[in-house]
Amino acid sequence: MKRFSFSLDRVRAWRQEQVDVEEMRLANLNAALRAVATERERVLAERREAEAAVDRGCPAEMIQLANYRRHLTQREQTIAVREKEQRSLAEAQRTRLLEARRQYELLHELRQKRFAAWRAAGDKEQEALAAELFLAQRRPV
Repeated sequence: MKRFSFSLDRVRAWRQEQVDVEEMRLANLNAALRAVATERERVLAERREAEAAVDRGCPAEMIQLANYRRHLTQREQTIAVREKEQRSLAEAQRTRLLEARRQYELLHELRQKRFAAWRAAGDKEQEALAAELFLAQRRPV
């Protein structure tokens, strides 16, 4: 019996590479999202520190705190926009990854079915050969 060959193996391998690339892109986007979240936490910590310092300080520092609060509020808004964009990009990437995986799985399942059919044909061929040999041995010469 001839060796099993799946004509779409190269396409299947390419689909697997696409899945790997999409997974890498999603990992990068998730890392960027974590960086934005870390920056947001840092800004919130700065705000808490500044407010605690004013509680111990003088009225002149209150004016500086008001300015600093406006600055921090702007930074928080900027971070919120970036975080929303990163979440949107990550969600779109998850969709692309799922599609790439689906396409790979379709080819993988097709390969599995064809391999099972090839194996069944091989088993049938082996069985027929064994039956022929058995009958050949039983015939009187």
